[in-house]
Amino acid sequence: MTALLTEDKVAHFATYQKEMLAATADATGLGLAAYQKGGTDSKKFQNAVAADDRAAKVAAVSKAALEKSGLTQDEVSKLSRAATPYYARLYAMQDALKKAGEVHARIEVAKAKGKEPSPVDTAMDKVYGEQSNRIETMRKDFAAKYGENALAVMKKHEPEFMAINEKMMANAMGAMMRKP
Repeated sequence: MTALLTEDKVAHFATYQKEMLAATADATGLGLAAYQKGGTDSKKFQNAVAADDRAAKVAAVSKAALEKSGLTQDEVSKLSRAATPYYARLYAMQDALKKAGEVHARIEVAKAKGKEPSPVDTAMDKVYGEQSNRIETMRKDFAAKYGENALAVMKKHEPEFMAINEKMMANAMGAMMRKP
């Protein structure tokens, strides 16, 4: 796996993910509709997917995304298993990390002025600090599993994947607001 977590492969995976944004709404709507028809019965679910016109659209976008990225489906699957949990956790924590920086800055300004930080900022700094520690623990666990070089590559691509995740969530939420 670490052979796939290189600068080149992760950059190509970002290309694949950007191309797949065009299919997010269809894939989400397809999944919701299939679940409504098939529930947890896998055969009914698969039949509902196969009967939905959006399945062909999603497959076509995926094929084009693979071609543009230069990756194989196997590589995309493997990269996704490593990258998706990493970037999803980071995406979920990004607002907390931003606010942590803001709170920490206010505390530093108060201290520089010789004042005590507000009790709210002090409490929030502790909470956000714990969340920041979770991110660092996640990164350490990732490095232990895939190596420091792989972690460096993932960190380099964080802004790009946060933007991709933001667009993907917007597309998925839009699809969920419409009837499947």
